Amino acid sequence: MGVNWTPEQQAAIENRGGTLLVSAAAGSGKTAVLVERVLRRVTDPEHPCDIDSFLIVTFTKAAASEMRGKIADALTKIAARNPRDLRLRRQLMRVHRAKITTVHAFCMSLLREHFHEIGLPPDFRTADESEQTAMQAEVLEDVLEAQYARGDAGFAALVDALSAGRDDRRLMDIVLETFRNLQASPHPARVLAAYREQFVRPFDRLADTDWGRELLDTACDRIRYAVAALDSALEEMAQAQEVREKYEPAFLDDRNQACALLELTEAGAWDAAVQLCRTVRSSRMRLASVRGYEDKSFLDRLKQAREVWKNISFELSDSVLCVTEAEVRLDMEMMAPAVCALCDTVQAFMQAYQREKQRRGVVDFNDLEHFAVELLTDEAGNPTPLARELSFTEIMVDEYQDTNAVQDAIFRAVSDDEKNIFMVGDVKQSIYRFRLANPAIFLQKYLAYDDADKVRDDAPRRVVLSRNFRSRPEVLDSVNYLFSALMSERLGDLDYTEREALHTGAAFPDGTDDYRTELCLLETHTDDDEAPEAIRQEADYCAARIRAMLRGGFHVTDRQTGALRPCRPDDFVILLRSAKNKAPVFQKALAECGIPAAADAADDILDTPEVHTLTAWLEILDNPRQDVPLIAALTSPLAGFTEQELAEIRLTDREGDFFTALRASAEHNAKAADFLKTLDDLRLLAADVPVRQLLWTIVDRTNAMGIFGATPGGRARQQHIAALIGLAGSFERGESRGLFAFVRYLRELREAGGTLTAPDGEESAGVVRILTIHKSKGLEFPIVFLANCAKKFNELDLHKPVLLHERMGISMRCRDAARGIQYDGLDRRAMASVLRREMVSEELRVLYVALTRAKEKLICTCAMRDVKKQAEKWAAVAALDPIPPYALSGANQYAHWLGVPL
Repeated sequence: MGVNWTPEQQAAIENRGGTLLVSAAAGSGKTAVLVERVLRRVTDPEHPCDIDSFLIVTFTKAAASEMRGKIADALTKIAARNPRDLRLRRQLMRVHRAKITTVHAFCMSLLREHFHEIGLPPDFRTADESEQTAMQAEVLEDVLEAQYARGDAGFAALVDALSAGRDDRRLMDIVLETFRNLQASPHPARVLAAYREQFVRPFDRLADTDWGRELLDTACDRIRYAVAALDSALEEMAQAQEVREKYEPAFLDDRNQACALLELTEAGAWDAAVQLCRTVRSSRMRLASVRGYEDKSFLDRLKQAREVWKNISFELSDSVLCVTEAEVRLDMEMMAPAVCALCDTVQAFMQAYQREKQRRGVVDFNDLEHFAVELLTDEAGNPTPLARELSFTEIMVDEYQDTNAVQDAIFRAVSDDEKNIFMVGDVKQSIYRFRLANPAIFLQKYLAYDDADKVRDDAPRRVVLSRNFRSRPEVLDSVNYLFSALMSERLGDLDYTEREALHTGAAFPDGTDDYRTELCLLETHTDDDEAPEAIRQEADYCAARIRAMLRGGFHVTDRQTGALRPCRPDDFVILLRSAKNKAPVFQKALAECGIPAAADAADDILDTPEVHTLTAWLEILDNPRQDVPLIAALTSPLAGFTEQELAEIRLTDREGDFFTALRASAEHNAKAADFLKTLDDLRLLAADVPVRQLLWTIVDRTNAMGIFGATPGGRARQQHIAALIGLAGSFERGESRGLFAFVRYLRELREAGGTLTAPDGEESAGVVRILTIHKSKGLEFPIVFLANCAKKFNELDLHKPVLLHERMGISMRCRDAARGIQYDGLDRRAMASVLRREMVSEELRVLYVALTRAKEKLICTCAMRDVKKQAEKWAAVAALDPIPPYALSGANQYAHWLGVPL
């Protein structure tokens, strides 16, 4: 029986003749559509294409493997129905060499074939992340040493501005972060030159700069919010004549001031707006008193509108409309030497790092893409002869919303003048900004292309898949209700209209259970969303709800039969924005309710107890006279010494290091003697075996797998240990060898902010899953708990010493050496503003991903202080019609977005 494709899916499958962008909403069957499009092209009776004439790109190896498997399975079924079709059998044989691949794998294949054209040795290899981190730190130390030796005044200003004179760690972090941000551009050196140009050639008119326009737009948003609040209050007070007579003059005066300031900011009249903002601050009309009026809450609500305008006008005069254009130019002149020195240092590092990689015969993942751009495009960005030789029937890109500019340049270069690219994705699910994904690439095409049914030539076109085949109407209705109020061009980068809304595509059996979405507000006694008691309270609530639903037989739809059945633990997932320090609390709460649960593997396992313990063992095998790692090894579960036992050991020798005391105590302390025997045996072994083998021996002698495996999350901990052993093997395949080198390597990896990751954790069969929202992308669960919705957004990136933005450039804090002060210049405030808007837009998209994981029931929980007061604030914002974007973009937690529309 064939699939009943919707008209939109049919269009995405069959549309030919030009580049096609498919905007596929959550649960809309995009993978099935992509596979069917390939099959239709391969089996077309009139114009059949070979499967290996396509370039099909995904962003993970697992996704590429899954895609290949689905295409192979489908071709097998078609071939079985047509046993005499020799061409189909040939296609089936070719599918395993078809270019169904990741971006990096495609680039690697290009480099392997054309290594000589870019100066690579034929046996080049890809350095793993850990080797790259260590290499970068080593190269950068040499670069900074050379910069210091030059004695350049600009570099001295840079060091002074970053307060890096005592320790270069901060300066190194900034250079490396700048370097990594540049890798998202096809031509990093050009971007770096543009950063310099921003300060070498100052602006003529502030409103004509990207960051000046950003500040003006931000000011306009805030002022419009204030005007809306004042209008709402004026309309409301009209119902009470006594109040209106007293209050209206002051409210109208506020409104007139706000509208005048709005007119100037919209016109880009910067200095005039600055002057008016200063005047507004000092000339506020007093509010007349309404004596004897009984409804004090009504008066307070009206006064709140004036407070909105007062606060906004003060904020603008303090941080946006606060300096003239001439003063801004002086600030930029002051920053120029340090900024130019930073650009010079980054450029020197880029060149030195490239030389070191060439010396070692290695490339990194960024090289794969940049070398591919070098092979496929000329200086003007046009395709090279090699690019034109790579003739593909169609380039098909999955998850296109997560593309960056380098990858997009590659896709365009190998296309037929950009006429044969099929892109599928959903900008509402672009949540990898931290990996330098750029949703604007998808969005620009989405807004520029016409609908496919309106395009008659080979012009680019779009198809929107909005029918959701995953979730019950109750889930979809709540998502649509929320995001129609929340998502806009200013927040989320896209207006959430009927076109973007999710429409029911799946049929569910009727049930008597309540499938409506819930927002559960828990009263706490702290404003700290990281407070252990608040996390535990929310974990206990979620565990109790899950237990009640399991005992009460809450019904979900069986995947195989399509009939209702009582829910099981593996029907549930608890989603967290960040699982660190929280997932174990939820896991413990579930365990205490008798419910099995599995938390996902940590993103970085270097500081997990098991890896930290084994690292301490390696350090003392290298040099036992180190008190910190020795005590860490002794107090770990592998040795089990108590604080009392450590104190007794110290008493045997109060003067020397702890190892001396341990040796002395071993004469009468059997536990200490056993530990030293193991240590001595392993130290002898360390001189003769590779670190990987040494680690396996430590694990075996100490029963590390068994001990850590018996703790909560044991299977994941065992995988972390295996990952550390694997890292040791990878390390020794490089240039360095031996225990000392590996210990130093781990230390440098931590100091440089490197990470070590492990495979996903425990199996999910029969257990409640606890996942981060990012790890849940692409998955679906019958019942979703979105917990910790009161968690504040992480805004640390906005306060870094150096801010970077691909469009707006680079910015540092101004340093006035004469007065000995530092402050944020206007350009930095603008960049912080746009970075925050992009950050909260991504947070809104993360929320969208979380809510659309649910198939049948969605429960959002947040623990917060003074729930009633919070609800009143949400109601005041909700009363504004329409709700201004600033009232929503100023949010710092999901709870605000969930509460306001409700």
